Amino acid sequence: DWCGVEGVSTTLRVCEFEGTGRGTAALRDLAAGEVIVSTPRALFINTENLAESRFGHVFAKVAGLDETTCLILLAVMERAACATSKWKDYLESCPAWFGNGLQLTA
Repeated sequence: DWCGVEGVSTTLRVCEFEGTGRGTAALRDLAAGEVIVSTPRALFINTENLAESRFGHVFAKVAGLDETTCLILLAVMERAACATSKWKDYLESCPAWFGNGLQLTA
């Protein structure tokens, strides 16, 4: 289990719900205020670790890229180089397609 090996702890499990799709369910009753997911910062794909990522040097050379664009590109580039990505197991667990309310049809 990639999450456990990388130091993520949780009281949730990922599952498929009939009629609504992918989601999470508690493994046990939870107390108010209880931490349900704890993730080491090194696993985040965020602006704090963008420059230190293996593609950070690429983003630094391209003028005009904002942080949001860099984060999107980092996720795409890590997915493309999945075999050598530190997020390999996570990336492979993500759906190949994800629909949302912004995908509207006429």
